[in-house]
Parts: sequence; C-alpha cells; structure tokens
Amino acid sequence: MKKLVILILITTTLNLFSEGSNDPKNEIYRDIDRWRNIGLIERLPPIRPYSTQFIISLLKEVQKRGSKTESKKAKEYLNHYTKNSLDFILNTNNYTNLTDFKTFSGLTAKANIVPKKFATAGLDIRVYGINRTTGIITSPNRNIGIDVNEDDSSFEFNGSRIDILQSLNLNAAFGNEEFWLQTGIMPSSFGPLFDNSVVFNPNTRQSAHISYTWRHKNFMLSSMFMPLIASNNIGQGTFDDKYLHILSYDFKFTNFWEFQFYESATYGGHGIKPIFFLPFNELFYAAGMGGTSDVNSMMGASSRFQLPQNISLTGTVYADDLHMNNMLKLRFDSKMKLAAQFEINWTPKKLPLNFAKISYTAVMPYMYTHMASTTGGGANGWANEVTTEKNYENYTHYGKSIGPYGMEPNSDLVALNFSVTAPFKIGIDLNLEMRRHGNSSSPNDRNAPAGTENTIPTDGSIFDSGFDWAGNYLFQESNPFLNQSLVEQLLFAELLIKSPKIKLPSGELSADAGISYVYISNYKLVKDNLFESLFIKFSLGYKF
Repeated sequence: MKKLVILILITTTLNLFSEGSNDPKNEIYRDIDRWRNIGLIERLPPIRPYSTQFIISLLKEVQKRGSKTESKKAKEYLNHYTKNSLDFILNTNNYTNLTDFKTFSGLTAKANIVPKKFATAGLDIRVYGINRTTGIITSPNRNIGIDVNEDDSSFEFNGSRIDILQSLNLNAAFGNEEFWLQTGIMPSSFGPLFDNSVVFNPNTRQSAHISYTWRHKNFMLSSMFMPLIASNNIGQGTFDDKYLHILSYDFKFTNFWEFQFYESATYGGHGIKPIFFLPFNELFYAAGMGGTSDVNSMMGASSRFQLPQNISLTGTVYADDLHMNNMLKLRFDSKMKLAAQFEINWTPKKLPLNFAKISYTAVMPYMYTHMASTTGGGANGWANEVTTEKNYENYTHYGKSIGPYGMEPNSDLVALNFSVTAPFKIGIDLNLEMRRHGNSSSPNDRNAPAGTENTIPTDGSIFDSGFDWAGNYLFQESNPFLNQSLVEQLLFAELLIKSPKIKLPSGELSADAGISYVYISNYKLVKDNLFESLFIKFSLGYKF
C-alpha cells in the first residue's frame, strides 16, 4: 500500500484541466472553433497553438458579443489567461479492454506567465507512472495524447513494471493579436480543421516550434518551422538534422468565403536552410533557385464557406506529386499523390447541442511516402541501401506519419461527431468512424531477381514508397485508390462523458469516462484476420 501511495503521488493528467494554450488538443480550441462557427470571432490562423495574446483578444470579443452562456465561459478562460498562475494537478487515468487493466497516473505543474502585454509564456511539466507491462490499452485508431521522454527509470510493483517518465511543454510568445512570434517545445498542428489535419496532425509527437503570424484586415501570413526526427527508409532508427517548413497565405474574399494557399518543405542532412524562413516566399522555387537539393516540396489549398443557419463547409487538398501531362489531357485516373479533407459542421447558437459534423478524409496511394534521394536502384541500390540510408524527405517524425492520425496511404475515413452539453454542465461526445485501407503495391518486388524479393517495403504503409526493386514507379499511369480485392475495414463507436469542474474549498475536482468499441476486418491486411474489442477508460483529477 505504501508503494501504491508513492506511485500515485509521484505520477498526471490527460488534459482534464486544460486551460493551457500551448497544446492544440486542449479544450479551448474546440470552444474557439464553436465561437467562429456561430459568428462571434473570425479569421483564425491555420497554425496552432495560438499565442496567449491572440487567445485573450478572441476571449474579449466573445465576452463582448456572445450570449450570457458564451460570455460566462469566455470570462472563465480570461481569469486564467490574464494573470500569472501556478497550478498543481494530481490525476489517475485507467484503461481496460476487459481482459487487461492499465493505469497512467501522475503529477502536473502548470505555469502561466504574463509579464507584459507583448510577452507571455506557458509551462507544463509532468511526471508519470505508467503500468506498461504489456503496453497501454487503447483502440488502434486512438492514442493517449501525451508526449513523454523515454528513460530507464522504473520499478516493480505487484508483478508489474512501472515506468517513471516525464514530459515538458513550454512556449513563449512576443507581439500582439495582429502579429506574433512564438517559440517553444510543444505539440503543433496546421490546417483549417482543429481536430485532425492532412497537413500537420495535432496528435503528432511534440518538437521544437518556431512560428510567426501576421493578421492584416482580410489577409494573413503564417509560417511554421519544426525540427523532426528522421528514420531510415523503413522507419527504423532516429537521426537528427531533419526539418519541416510550412508557409501559408490566407485571404478573406467575402464575409462567407475564406481561401488559403500553403506549401511545405521537408529536407535534411545538410543543416537548416535560411531561405525557407523568408516571408512572401515560394518554397518549391526557393528550393531550386536557392541552391537547396533533396527537398520534398508539397502544396495545397483550402476553402471555408460560412452558410446560413451556422453551417460551415470546409475543404482542403494537399498534393505531393501529380501527373500534369495526363491531367491536361483530362485523364484523371493517373498518378495523384495527394490527400483531401472535407467537413460539414452545424453549430447551433443555443445549447445543448454544441455541434454536429460529418467529415471525409482521403489519402491517395503513396501519399506522404518518399524514398531517400540518395537511394539508388538495381542490384547495388534498393537491396543494399533501403535500411542504411537516412530518409530526410518522407513525411514522418520519429517514424510516424505527421499526416492525418491513424491513416496510411491508400485509405479513407468517414467520421460523424456530435457534442452535447447536458444538464449540470456535463459534456457528452459521440464519435462514429468508418475507415478503409488497402495495399497498392504487389506482394513481392516486381523485377526483383530471385532471392532478392521483399528487400524494399511493399506493405502499404507510409514506408512503401511505390518503387519496385528496379526503381520503377508502380502507378505512374494509374491510380489504384482502394480498388484492391483485400481491404482492411474499421468500424468505431465512442461515447465520452466529462464532468464539470467541481469547486472545493482547497481546489477543483474533475472526472471523465469513456467507452468505445472497435471492429476491424482483414486486420493488418491479412485476409479474414479479425480484431474486435471494447475499451473503457476512467480519469479522475484534482487541481490544488
């Protein structure tokens, strides 16, 4: 019992108390999205997290223009953001799939610093105790939403291995609501949709972050830079000197139409390229004319339409490589390395329904994949270099895709999401998903001499770059999007319940619970392989 008490005391939160702005998964971003959809605020930048200065300006606008309920909620946020604070949170999170049980507990220290209007800072330090004897129990299409720094601190307790891990999340912002520069170590995201993105997903593991945003009347300029961790061509190993730049231009043409053009550059192995930091730049042109080789350049565009009855329509298309010759001939069944995302969102002004939305996400075959430019073909190429060459150009960080969470190339997703505020301020979310995924590559390497089959990935993952053993591109003249005879299919249903914060004499108490069911046929692209499970979680937190 003594060890258990010590474990609970030294071990933190899954954002039950989520006032901090330096994590794009925090609850305030969902409220900001709601306030935009009902017309209280506008012109939200694509880069998150936002600076504290900008968030304060949004909250003041909601407090001035919103209903009594919305103004009260904005005031509660303002009470936190406009003053220096230091909070400690004790939390325990429990997961089970009815056959195994895991705990994830800890202590968090959060600091919010507002020394002057033009300079703010946030700090989030966490220490965790994790029962990982057989791993954290979560659904295959969900994660625990926490970044940790792995080390060797652990001990045995009641037959289980308890790992002691820590997490650091910090940011500093300089400027005002019209222009700010932000830097820190924190999770980040980019895109028109706050909860998932085909450009930079908020569930991506944190990294160093440098960004600037300029909001000027009906125009915005945004830029984000992040160092990433590289791997080899099949996702193994960790190597530094990999970088990502994203640059976007946003235009508000009318009161109901916003348009955005954006670009990215992923590269490494030769140090940071200062030319990509220039504003009003064109990254593809800069890569070629600025003397920068071995860059994976991508570009995209987004549109958002605000329709009557608080209905918004948002879409974005993000492209890596297109067969332009065929497209000019109006032949669209051709090479299209792109991802697209569309969402219809209805946000009533009056509760209890916070929002109801339906979205569709498609990732074309071989999108986000890229073989290292130094890797060759033929007998002295793929077979010898696929595991030895560092890949600085594929769209990964720590060997995981930074595109839409849980989606491999050649997949699509339909999602329905509902959020309700029940009596006593109890939050209820219902999430339904249907996902498909297929393998576009042949089971064995085409053109491979006998004995050299399977020397490059042909598994349909982000490391399956679409080249065969001889260096030929597998779908130069066709686009095999989900037309395979074997397709993995996922069905998912999730119900989440979150309590309001209960004020106590010495602090605040909060709790949430969730139950989810997942059914996957042809799991991991193995015929008739079935995965089916029920997941339950319960979290309890106390802030003092």
